[in-house]
Amino acid sequence: MSPLKFIFWGGLAGMVSLSAWNNLINDQERPAFRLLVLGLVLLTWAISALILLPKRPPAWLFAIGRSLRAHPFAAWWAALGMVAGGMLWWGWLKHIPQREHFYLWFYIWLCALVLLGGWRREEGERIAARLQASRWTSPMLVFSSLTVTLVLVEALMRATFVFSDNYGFSLMNARWFNENWKPINALGYRDYELSDAAPGRTRVLVVGDSFAAGHGIDDIAQTFPHVMGRELGQDYTVNVVAKPGWNTNHEWDALQSYPMTPDLLVLAYYVNDITHLVADRYEAQIQQIYPLAPFPLNSFVDHFYLPNFLYWHVWGQIVRRGNALFNDLILQPYADEAIWAEQAEWLGRFVSYARDHHIPLVVIVWGAMNAPDASALAVQRVADYFAQQGATVVRMDDYLSDLSVAQRVVNPFDAHPSVLVHERAGLALAEAVRQLVQKGTNL
Repeated sequence: MSPLKFIFWGGLAGMVSLSAWNNLINDQERPAFRLLVLGLVLLTWAISALILLPKRPPAWLFAIGRSLRAHPFAAWWAALGMVAGGMLWWGWLKHIPQREHFYLWFYIWLCALVLLGGWRREEGERIAARLQASRWTSPMLVFSSLTVTLVLVEALMRATFVFSDNYGFSLMNARWFNENWKPINALGYRDYELSDAAPGRTRVLVVGDSFAAGHGIDDIAQTFPHVMGRELGQDYTVNVVAKPGWNTNHEWDALQSYPMTPDLLVLAYYVNDITHLVADRYEAQIQQIYPLAPFPLNSFVDHFYLPNFLYWHVWGQIVRRGNALFNDLILQPYADEAIWAEQAEWLGRFVSYARDHHIPLVVIVWGAMNAPDASALAVQRVADYFAQQGATVVRMDDYLSDLSVAQRVVNPFDAHPSVLVHERAGLALAEAVRQLVQKGTNL
């Protein structure tokens, strides 16, 4: 047996086994799939053993491959079909990395078995001679190069494009959430479990939306609530009540139902929190700003990274200026006195909650990270309201004037605050709490 043959088939079977082990260890869902994985691994090793044993394998094992190789262009089309078919299959898989890796290695092994099983040197010489003599070889090479290039780009993007974005529609964002949106506590929030009350420890509760939950931040420890907690020290516990997409009404409902009354309440306010008051108009305009891909384009946009990236990020964000349109949309209600008056009533509920429970209220007000000047008036309006109500106000714009937009945002496709901004916000909140203590506020 040639060493190359042993390395090739043994290596493929080994990669199938390793990826299967990773699948079985990390993916505990659906026992039927676990049994399928075990069965496919056993099949892989059984057939690989027949190929590697000194005795000649049974003729039926390579019948399909030899039949295809007897007709070189048929084999060529079959190879392209397998590559394209594998990519289509990959696109419709759930985005669970360990499951994807196993299926891909098994598929590569299966393609090798069909196309290369029982390969002989004389077959290669005969196929090369026939292809050199055909006028169809050059067009096939061009078409094959294009197909393989697209497949490689798609595979590279699936392997490396793991980042959040503004929309929540893209495959990159879905992959990021699958890998980074943790831990999720028993209450359903991206937060540590609620700690039992301990004598002498001040309980801080941060209520907010995606900014407070840390959208785009890989490590929860780098989000501003937990930066604040570390800065304040062991005499404080910090918990978070926040979810992406929440507005002021959602935050109020969550605060009321939270099973712990804090010693200090932090409200994280972002300028789109007002949109619950114009919900119907807001949803209609969001669909215009971020329209879903039409049929049949959606079949590719919804399942493949390359068309998904081109649709949402290149066309939606760069060509159609989606971020700018979104900022205009969320800032419009602040110019309507009736809507602002109603929003002020909602904000007053948090003020009343703090007064009723005799606890301090600290409000951190966030403007648009990618358009600070455009959101300045909205930020001013919110900050002035809470200051008039006696709350401690932290305006994040005051701490970010030295940063460029690129430094403020998580990545070019996500206008949520960066790790650096979260750190500054946590330190600013910790300092605000210390000043309350210095003023004699009872926590």
